Amino acid sequence: MRIAETLLFLGWALVLFVLHTAWLGQVSALYACHCFLVLIVYLGLTRHPAVGGWVTVFVGLLVDTYSGGIFGAHILLYVLIFVVTCIAGRSVNLALGLYRMGVVLVLDLFFRFSILAMLAALLDFRFDSARPVLWYAIVTALVSPLLFRAFDGTRMWVQEATLEWKYKK
Repeated sequence: MRIAETLLFLGWALVLFVLHTAWLGQVSALYACHCFLVLIVYLGLTRHPAVGGWVTVFVGLLVDTYSGGIFGAHILLYVLIFVVTCIAGRSVNLALGLYRMGVVLVLDLFFRFSILAMLAALLDFRFDSARPVLWYAIVTALVSPLLFRAFDGTRMWVQEATLEWKYKK
């Protein structure tokens, strides 16, 4: 079952990557949503680390390759976020959607400010306003329940299909 779930979420990562790079770049309000972070938070809160770990590294590699920035920065931050959500998901009951939105908001702010801090430290980058960062993090948190529902729905569909195939043998 873990192999099927890993393949499913690798597929989700590819779909989100294509949407984010091709289609969402055209619509600025939707571009603000950090879909990869929502996927990683979902995997950290609900799935086994063996499933989420591979997907997290794959997403970080995709983003690092596409962004052309500091190679490994996204992998490092995504793995750190995945580990934090794994620990938080095991120690605190985050089943309520509002709690998950809060986790997404806090981790998105952490991610965005970490990237800006890396740029400031390495490239002498000046940061003027936190307003866009805060706005993008709020948009991501508000969209996260829809993505969580989509991830849950496809996971249940794969689980049912896997069980049907297993019992037909």
